[in-house]
Amino acid sequence: MAYKTFLLLLFLILSFNSLSAQKANLISIRKEIEAKYSIDFDTVDLCDTYILDGVPYNSETIIDELKRYKPKQVIITALADLSNTTFTHRNCSSIILLGTYSKQSNKEKTELLEEVKENLNNNLPDLNIKDFSCEKCKAVMIDSKIYDMYEAKEIINHIKTKDIYYITFYKNANPAYYGENAKNGLVEIFLNDKLIK
Repeated sequence: MAYKTFLLLLFLILSFNSLSAQKANLISIRKEIEAKYSIDFDTVDLCDTYILDGVPYNSETIIDELKRYKPKQVIITALADLSNTTFTHRNCSSIILLGTYSKQSNKEKTELLEEVKENLNNNLPDLNIKDFSCEKCKAVMIDSKIYDMYEAKEIINHIKTKDIYYITFYKNANPAYYGENAKNGLVEIFLNDKLIK
């Protein structure tokens, strides 16, 4: 009987740990922001308010709200610079804006996709040249994987707007984290289905 109780308890503990590990959390979001925006939170006067889909949350309530989502469902839409404004009766220089993929139009997806296609097609030669350094190419990340420029060009040229779940662009991505081309910005794409094998 004690053995069955032990197994049941062990199963419940492991189930709880795996469920909590699969939820979005503020720590991983902050790490992602540091990488995408090339900032160090120790040097930024960050507001203790977070905006998720237009709704403000304080630093305690955002933790509970994030538990409702898986990590891939929450996207960092912006690290807004508020240095010249007053926000919620407190002076702070930056606020984290988050979203849950729910409101991107096909028009916006098409415009961003065409911008990426133009960037890669105009700046990369058709012939794959080993060790070619594209000075103007943006870094491309698709379904959380960074691709080299030629691979990204080939994939991007075959993606259609209907294939895209969400697409966004970060101007100040960290090259140390996302590769040399991140100095020109990072395009992040999430696909509806796994089109890339």
